[in-house]
Amino acid sequence: MKFNVGRDFDVVTVSFDPRDTAQNAAETKKRYMQRYRRPGAEQGWHFLTGRKDQIDALAGAVGFRYAWDPEIQQYAHASGVMLLTPAGKVRQYYYGIEYVPRDIQFGLG
Repeated sequence: MKFNVGRDFDVVTVSFDPRDTAQNAAETKKRYMQRYRRPGAEQGWHFLTGRKDQIDALAGAVGFRYAWDPEIQQYAHASGVMLLTPAGKVRQYYYGIEYVPRDIQFGLG
C-alpha cells in the first residue's frame, strides 16, 4: 500500500482483554514495528489497553461485539478493521484478516 502509517493515517489497535497491560501493548507495538519497517510509524500507530468499562464503551460505540468463552478461556470475536473519520465517526468496516490495499486506500481517501 502506498499510504504510510504515521504520515498518511494513524492506526489505533485496542486490546479488548482487560487483563492486558500497557507493558503488553508496548511489547506488541515493538513486534509490529519490526515487521512494518516504515519510517514514522511509531508516532502514528497506537496500542491501547483499558479497563472493562472503557473497553465496553468503545466497543459499543463502534458496534464491535465480543464475548468471553469460558470453555476455551479466550474471547470470541470477528476479525476486522474499522476506518474512522477525523471526527471519530465510523466510515467503513472491513471484515477478515487480509485486506485489498486498494480498498483500504479508497476508504482512507
